[in-house]
Amino acid sequence: MVQILEFAVLVIVISASGVMALGPLFAANISYGLREGIRAGVKMAIGTQLSNYH
Repeated sequence: MVQILEFAVLVIVISASGVMALGPLFAANISYGLREGIRAGVKMAIGTQLSNYH
């Protein structure tokens, strides 16, 4: 049981570090968000999803 909990914690930590990594997409979101407001977030989310289906 302890091994399962250790594995679960490890998965959560690794996943969170990947999600929170600052990269070019994060910088673009901040830049567009400051210029265009909340609509920019929706546009970026849609664009990101469309680019994942290439």
